[in-house]
Amino acid sequence: MLSAARPASGFTLVEVMIALAVTAFGLLGLAKLQALAFSGAKVASSRSIAAAEAEGMASAMHVNPDYWQSAAAVAASPITVTRAAVVSLGATTDCSAATCTPTALATYDLANFGTQLAAALPAPLADATKPVSIRCAQAVTPFATSPNVCTLTVSWSEQYLGSNSTGALAQSQGTQSYALVVQP
Repeated sequence: MLSAARPASGFTLVEVMIALAVTAFGLLGLAKLQALAFSGAKVASSRSIAAAEAEGMASAMHVNPDYWQSAAAVAASPITVTRAAVVSLGATTDCSAATCTPTALATYDLANFGTQLAAALPAPLADATKPVSIRCAQAVTPFATSPNVCTLTVSWSEQYLGSNSTGALAQSQGTQSYALVVQP
């Protein structure tokens, strides 16, 4: 009696090639996903830094209500902050080593704020049309002694990676901003 021939076991070359193609396609998708996640984390990190720095300046504003609740703060608005110093309030005095007036303390705090932002954010304060600024105004309330309300806006230029409708990755640059309303 002759025994029937057994079919060969194992994988054919075509099956191996299909498995490699599916694996390669999956790895490419994973690489794209990782690039987008890294870019999103970078943007989120910058926004967190801007929020933390703005909160620090808000705390400094709460410590110096003699200036920030005065008519002088409203009159000086918008107060523009640059990398070097505060443009609209004048020269900076080192208030950590000397006794300062409320205006000098506000100038010192704003200069420190600008220096910290320049060190922490990607390309901060670079775009003259979108500076870091603080705008203070008298709050609109029915009370005669309504306090000032200040809006602190931080803007910075940042590069990020995105995906278009076809799925292609594209690098772009845009202006990000963060605003905080403070009642000193």
